[in-house]
Amino acid sequence: MKEIAAVDDYFSAFEFMVVNGNDELDKLEIEKRLIKAGGLIRQSPPKVDEPDTEEENRQFLAMAGKDCGIRLTNLKKHDKFDIVNIQWLIDSESAASAQRLEPK
Repeated sequence: MKEIAAVDDYFSAFEFMVVNGNDELDKLEIEKRLIKAGGLIRQSPPKVDEPDTEEENRQFLAMAGKDCGIRLTNLKKHDKFDIVNIQWLIDSESAASAQRLEPK
């Protein structure tokens, strides 16, 4: 992933953990698209008591394409993390800006 350069910055306020993909986009492709828009990728969520990334003050978001899997179930159980659907990524790309986070 280090070879992928950001070409935009509308996700620069976020760090993401991609839980899974969907039938159209796999996990790796989603991660590439997030990096290209300035997002940071991490492979695990922050500890529940860990603040947002201090040096960059980024908000953590988990992203999932399918509503399944033990990792996603555990994230929901903690009820401490925002979880977004891949559609949020697609909508943000179309608008060239991070879309507002709303409960659904």
